[in-house]
Amino acid sequence: MKSFLITMLIVLATSTIAGMAQDSTKKDTVKDDEGYWDGGKGKFGWHFIHKKSKFFSEYPFIEVNYGMDVPNMNKDKYKGTFTKTNSFDIKLGHSELRNSGLDSNILKFENHYVFFSKMAPGLGSERQKDLETAVDAIGFGIGGNDGYGYKFSNTSNILFYYGSGLSWTKLNFKYPDSTKVVSNELQSRFYTGRFGDSYRFGEYYDGGVKINLFRHLSLNASYQRYDVFERHMFWYWVGSKCIEEIGQHLVDEFAEKIGKSSPYAMPVVSFVLKNALAYGLYELRTKNMNWPISTAAPFTFDSFKFGVTLNF
Repeated sequence: MKSFLITMLIVLATSTIAGMAQDSTKKDTVKDDEGYWDGGKGKFGWHFIHKKSKFFSEYPFIEVNYGMDVPNMNKDKYKGTFTKTNSFDIKLGHSELRNSGLDSNILKFENHYVFFSKMAPGLGSERQKDLETAVDAIGFGIGGNDGYGYKFSNTSNILFYYGSGLSWTKLNFKYPDSTKVVSNELQSRFYTGRFGDSYRFGEYYDGGVKINLFRHLSLNASYQRYDVFERHMFWYWVGSKCIEEIGQHLVDEFAEKIGKSSPYAMPVVSFVLKNALAYGLYELRTKNMNWPISTAAPFTFDSFKFGVTLNF
């Protein structure tokens, strides 16, 4: 709950700063035919732009994904192996699509959502083997994606995105027969047992491609790294998160400079750099969940997901 409140305060502070910036740049704004401000000179993205503007559209969406997951934990902590799982998740949210201001065929994409997910071997073809530990997980949370894409027509486009979010997940472990495993694996069950039977805080990032075939239908493909923390050490998490956000901001600044000189490179460059940075940071967190601070190892899921989105 504390992390959620902090997140909301950051959003409110950002909105206030954006409002101040609006007042200082009002001379750069123009009105469209409906009388709504569009931002002018490529300054799109203000939330008070009306959806009837020719530069901007916003819509609710429902997204359903099916995933193939690899559960894991740092080998220094847990000596056994985990059964692969499959997953279903549903996202309910609000999406924004607008011209990037770089080129008429380069789009800017952003969405925000709540999600519910289920991960278990029984959701697909995977089954627990004799010496494997099976994990069954159920989770929910909030998240968002943003990125750039290419416009093919008024109703079709391809979008490349980076996303992240906060989650609360309950893990249940089914261990193999104790008589069939080595003693160090039995001892390492202490670490998985610390996740307990309650919902645990965590975070994730995902990167993917969204293909909008028609106005109301999209196809999605993505990779996700999903971390579950055995406990939430708030200030350690804030310190680690600040490093990530500063890094992503620097990547955004660099990608925007490339976009100004080579607009058609922007979607791919932003997609590659932002997701590469996130992957590197999450790899560093496999041993310390709040890297660079020495903390406990998270439980992780690496997932490849495919899905459909209904846009309203």
